Amino acid sequence: MAEVKVAILGLERTGASFGLALKRYMQGKEARHTFTIAGHDERDYNVKHARSKGAIDSGARGPVEAVAGAHIVILAEHYYRVEKLYQAVGPALNPGTVILDFSPLKRPSIRWAAEVLSADAETAAYLVGVTPILNPEVLFEANSEVEAARADLFDGGTFIVTPAADCPAEAVNLATEVARIVGADVHFMDPDEHDGLIAAMEGLPAALSLALFQTLIRSSGWGDLRRLANPAFGLQTSLLRYQHPDSLWALLQYNRENTVRHLSALIDNLTAIRDGLREDAEGLGLEALLADAASRYEEWEGQRRANRWEKKGDEESVTTASVLGTMGGMLFGRRPRKADDEPGKKKL
Repeated sequence: MAEVKVAILGLERTGASFGLALKRYMQGKEARHTFTIAGHDERDYNVKHARSKGAIDSGARGPVEAVAGAHIVILAEHYYRVEKLYQAVGPALNPGTVILDFSPLKRPSIRWAAEVLSADAETAAYLVGVTPILNPEVLFEANSEVEAARADLFDGGTFIVTPAADCPAEAVNLATEVARIVGADVHFMDPDEHDGLIAAMEGLPAALSLALFQTLIRSSGWGDLRRLANPAFGLQTSLLRYQHPDSLWALLQYNRENTVRHLSALIDNLTAIRDGLREDAEGLGLEALLADAASRYEEWEGQRRANRWEKKGDEESVTTASVLGTMGGMLFGRRPRKADDEPGKKKL
């Protein structure tokens, strides 16, 4: 069995769950790899808790210590720390190391990685962007802290793999194999397309949480309103609890053009709802809108829980056979070739 050294940077729910999923895999009869996992987090509490849960084998005092000798680095830190982490660990990575970057935006990470990772094939480490779409069982659970870590967090979900154009195929294939190991399917996406969509699915909820909370705390009735908070309010504003404000700033600011586009569409819909409430005394338009939304929501939730989006025969397929042996090739001395390194192909 291949022995693989993994470093996890960021030990809240996602990072710690990744470690638990690797440990679960090792207990299976068909396991082909053993994983030794080092972890680092800015909060000592997260490191201690992740270790007590069995998600990591050892805790590192700093990120450079964590990645020493690692074959795979899982970058699951708060987003505002990611750029500095690249600057810190990039020069310390072993040749052939693959970083699986779970950051919400991919284009900034590609740029940061290019600034610090060697371009020399003999010394290069490689970045593959990954966005984990989680187990549908946690779809309505906002808690992203280490206590919520679970080995099945990725079961029934998808790893959205977003490699840069010059990322070697072997590094991408390794990411797909790792996804299978922790229980996820794989879907490939262009980084620019990904960031445009994330503006809707991550940026827009962040902006809504901020706008809702700011609207109410600035209201003259906040003194009474704050007493009436129930799950409807808590769930709608939970990102302000679980995400660092600097991470939310980065999510919105680094992707501002895409976010502005989706905010404009949202404002149009809010305006239509407001005008309908103002002008439609009997609420017939609102009733139709809610009925349509309920039907479409039920359809979407069913698809999300089943993780089935295309008609039969149209699904994107990445077979286990297509990645068989890839991990060994990446880890034990066979360096990926870039396209312009192929035999007989001249460099421009």
